[in-house]
Amino acid sequence: MTAKQVRKLSDAALAWTMADLRSVIDIQERGIRDGFHCPKLGRYWDDLHLCVTERNRRLKRKAVA
Repeated sequence: MTAKQVRKLSDAALAWTMADLRSVIDIQERGIRDGFHCPKLGRYWDDLHLCVTERNRRLKRKAVA
């Protein structure tokens, strides 16, 4: 997923994508705790970060350090 693709999502699609990514991340992290290899977990986190950044841009929120 690219930032350009994320910007094209409707608000509903963005919310659904974020919920889906959170679900996948949770499952993958449980898999790691159980000893499974989950090579795409980092990519899912990156995609979630893109989605959160886009949501915050739409809501005109600033990043807080």
